[in-house]
Amino acid sequence: MGNTIFWPFAKPVEEAPLSTFDTFHFVAKSVLGVGTFFMPFAYVYAGSIGGILCTTLFTFLYIYGIHLMLQCMNEARDRNKSDDMTMSETVAFACDQGSKCCRPCSQIFGYLVDILLIIVHYSIGVMYLAFSAQNLKSIANAVWDNVDIRVFVAIVTICIIPLFLIRDVRYLSPLNITGNILIFIVIGYFISYRETINYLNKTTSVIFGKEIVNSDIHLYIGCVMFSLSSVGVMVTIESKMTKPEAYLGWWGTLNRAACFVFITNLIWGLYAYLRLGDMMYMPFLENSPMASLGELGKLCAAILVALTYPLNGFVAINIIFNQYIAKNRNLEHPVRVEIIVRVIFLLLTAIPALAFPSVFPAVQLVCAVALPLLNLIIPACTKLSLGYDSDKKWIWILLHILMIILGIGVLLCGLYSAYYDITILYLKKPMEKPFWDSAYDELLS
Repeated sequence: MGNTIFWPFAKPVEEAPLSTFDTFHFVAKSVLGVGTFFMPFAYVYAGSIGGILCTTLFTFLYIYGIHLMLQCMNEARDRNKSDDMTMSETVAFACDQGSKCCRPCSQIFGYLVDILLIIVHYSIGVMYLAFSAQNLKSIANAVWDNVDIRVFVAIVTICIIPLFLIRDVRYLSPLNITGNILIFIVIGYFISYRETINYLNKTTSVIFGKEIVNSDIHLYIGCVMFSLSSVGVMVTIESKMTKPEAYLGWWGTLNRAACFVFITNLIWGLYAYLRLGDMMYMPFLENSPMASLGELGKLCAAILVALTYPLNGFVAINIIFNQYIAKNRNLEHPVRVEIIVRVIFLLLTAIPALAFPSVFPAVQLVCAVALPLLNLIIPACTKLSLGYDSDKKWIWILLHILMIILGIGVLLCGLYSAYYDITILYLKKPMEKPFWDSAYDELLS
């Protein structure tokens, strides 16, 4: 027994139900959705070549942050001889192992990670309900005029209830695969629709997106927050795999799914920008490529986003129920309690969507703070606290300090972009533009 090597990936098969194929679709579906439909706006802010370069850079940066966090989690499991440590527990452990000034606050930092994850997935859940309701209302307007969008929010919420009550993560796989198929149906429908119009009008060579590089990178960053990664799902799903050792690595499941999402975002965003250009120079869906879709495309968009809700809520419920309610408690009826928690969470996401159907800027403001912290700053700080085994550790220290600085920059850009959108949409007045900002010129004129 003394010569036994600890293997942090070891776990009973019944506790790790997902195959590599299932995990690929989990990771892809966690990103492909509402954020994908906002990619054309990102290209407006960065330009065609600028959009390609920025999408490549930020995808690499965000996925590296996920890799770094997972490596820290595996290192913490190895040191603790434990096969199950969450992201929050890893951060708390790293703070306890790091600088003396951080040790008294180690548990606070752990709770902070859980709070940020819950808030992010709660906010995105609100946006999912509002997005699906908006598309259903657009379809219904052809038959019934002046129907309040809140009616459709209520309908979407009721329809999601049976899907969100699926407790076993393996049974979410059909929903994820269906959602991934639907998003390509929507994109294919839009491309065929535009090309048919261009062919009939004999405008096949017309390119509307003429900006090669734009200077509004800060607005680009705010627009792509939901489009490049989903830290909660990507970090949590590894523990549900039958072969978690296949998740990381140069061509592991995470990187393959990230490449799939990256290529989809790249092609879709560039194509829609080149075909529509500055026609969609507004930050909301009314003037986006979605407005060009027929009823079938809008219905598919509403369904695929609704199908993403159970996966998005899975992270929050996993934290609330498994880490706080059920942990160290002998619940008499755990299934019943979890179902109640799920229903309450869904209803709580429906309340803001019912009160404020145009929730995107508010959600963007929340995620502008949480996502850079979870994706960039916290993983880098965690690794700095755990230390390095490499002989050239000073290179990694400088790299991760630079990553923290970039994370702070992304956070500030996201806050500025959200504040800009909130000022225009909610306050109904343009804010005074700083001298470096050329965005929204057409809108403000």
